[in-house]
Amino acid sequence: MRAARLVLPLFVLVAFLVGWQAAVGSVTTLAAQRSLDFRVGARTKSLRSQERNEKILYSVKDLVTVLGLQTRDEAGRLTIEGPAGKLELMDNRPLVRFRQEYVLISSPCWRKGQLDWYAPEDFIVKVLPNILMGKLVRMRGGYRFDGLAVNRVQVEVVNHPDHVTITFLPSRAGSIRVREQGAQVEVELGEYLIRPDLPHNQPQTNWVSSLEFDPQGPYGLFRIHKGRSFGFMRQRELTRPDRTVIEIYPPMGAETPKTPTSPPIPGKAALEPDFTDFDPQDRGVGVITLDPGHGGEDSGAKWAEGILEKNLVLQLASQVEDHLKEGPHRPRLTRTQDIALSPTQRSAFANYHRCQAFISLHAGGAPDQSSHGGVVYVHDYLDSDAISEPKSETELISWEDGQRAHQSESLSLAKLIQAELNQLYKTQNSVVKVPLTVLAPVAAPAVLVEVGFLTHEGDRERLRSIEFQEELAVAITRALGTFLQSDIAARSRNPDDRLAWVFTTSGDRRAR
Repeated sequence: MRAARLVLPLFVLVAFLVGWQAAVGSVTTLAAQRSLDFRVGARTKSLRSQERNEKILYSVKDLVTVLGLQTRDEAGRLTIEGPAGKLELMDNRPLVRFRQEYVLISSPCWRKGQLDWYAPEDFIVKVLPNILMGKLVRMRGGYRFDGLAVNRVQVEVVNHPDHVTITFLPSRAGSIRVREQGAQVEVELGEYLIRPDLPHNQPQTNWVSSLEFDPQGPYGLFRIHKGRSFGFMRQRELTRPDRTVIEIYPPMGAETPKTPTSPPIPGKAALEPDFTDFDPQDRGVGVITLDPGHGGEDSGAKWAEGILEKNLVLQLASQVEDHLKEGPHRPRLTRTQDIALSPTQRSAFANYHRCQAFISLHAGGAPDQSSHGGVVYVHDYLDSDAISEPKSETELISWEDGQRAHQSESLSLAKLIQAELNQLYKTQNSVVKVPLTVLAPVAAPAVLVEVGFLTHEGDRERLRSIEFQEELAVAITRALGTFLQSDIAARSRNPDDRLAWVFTTSGDRRAR
């Protein structure tokens, strides 16, 4: 009897030990299942977990926090919004809504409390990527999300008299695909998440009925909807900076809409700005960029007598161009007709030609009608006075930093022009430093010249005179010639360009 009584406790003990080992093993396995990390860049979040109905669920709140997603919790439903769309979770339902469809997951979602939801692991794998821009990668102990970098794409529209130009200027270079799809043209940039910067002005509706950005799809895409008079399109890829230009024309032989134009410049063809008017190896050899401000719908300053700034500075730029051509330099005008160009297009034109100097011409207005004479402006970086330069010829600098390496040269050029204008107007105006969008990207000495004030009666009467415009052109050209033949401008010149010329005080031009 004693032996029998001892057998039962021993059996129970053995069974207990076996069960305990199994329990320990199951607890260890469960603990391993519960450990799940989620990494985004340098951030790693260990997801909280809950066991429910013998299933392991993971915190949705932890996921959306590390991914930076937006949520809304109401009426037993959780909406999660990401860059590519929205998801809707339902309490105690193994279904997640995405757009008009439902995705089945292995276990019901669970709303433990306000904004405290839990979902199974396949929610992370099967459902969450639908609203993200990037790749989900399985790693040891969890997942890594490789998000897409943002590509800010600036879109610019120029309405020419005979066609429309739409330029796409991305902040990140990458693949681009342009294709016609029936009544529209699609422009798709790959590899990065697009953040569009759409233009304020609209394209000519006869040729382009509308321009829009569609955020759906892997990266988003642009759509150019054809107008009733759409004929054909051309695509060009340009550099400095990298951009895609789409030109849209009416059908061959079709009559183009009538648009107001500037007074014709004698002896000059009304050509659009051309980025490819001479061989690439000729860029930089004596090139001076002249930029007549405003144009198209942007008239600039104007006066009751019919004086428009856009017309005045175009005429003046043509006169400066004629004087420069008598020397060894090659003047290039950003526009030779009445079209509107964005600041980016103007500075891109200068950088494409690798110019030795950039002069933007204006004739402004001022609230104080006593303001008069010429004023020269240079770009000022408010963040720092430091000048940064590439360490090598192959190192790139950001688009907005073009002026940083040329600030001292720009100031020297500005002072020379300011001195000439002061002598012409009998004034004592000073050079002004201010942030200017059109100058910031220019990788050369660059200035903006207000040649006078249309709001001042004396300036206005002078500026409308062809004879005074000629004096202005000579003064600007003389200052530019003095600058270009000085040591200050040496590093801005092509080393092989040894031609230098100056203007004498009497205005006679002589080659050196």
